[in-house]
Amino acid sequence: MTPHNKSAMIHKYNKSEWTTHADFFLIRAFFDPSSRQQRQPPNICYIEISRANILEDSLANIVNKKLVDGRDPLKCPLQVRFQNEPGIDEGGVSKEYFSLIMKEIFNPQYGMFKFNEDTQLYWFNGQTFEPNINFELVGTLMGIAIYNNCHIDLPLAHACYKLLLD
Repeated sequence: MTPHNKSAMIHKYNKSEWTTHADFFLIRAFFDPSSRQQRQPPNICYIEISRANILEDSLANIVNKKLVDGRDPLKCPLQVRFQNEPGIDEGGVSKEYFSLIMKEIFNPQYGMFKFNEDTQLYWFNGQTFEPNINFELVGTLMGIAIYNNCHIDLPLAHACYKLLLD
């Protein structure tokens, strides 16, 4: 099975799962008036991020997410909101978020990755002082991007992807 087919199957599965959950909560709201008082649908993962502290806020909001009703909220559609900015996330804000966080993670200031001039690709920096949780954030963000059908530009060597997929 090619990687493209796997991605299409995951996206199709996610869409059907999201639709099933949305239908369930709509029916429950019809029969249970108390559930109509919820401000946010439970089948959407909301995060609020500050542009100034995008890496720290992402770490706090994403890596530390807890299960809700036995479900992983990160496997639900993601809606991002930047602090003090009006806007509704219809996909564009999430794409901007993924673009900004990836630029921040690959920033030489953090030293998490080394850039190879010959291949124009990044590789893990074995001498970084960054905690392992930041590398976990990279993997989590990659998974969330796949679940939300967001294409992100990660100039990693192919061996990195093989290590991550192990």
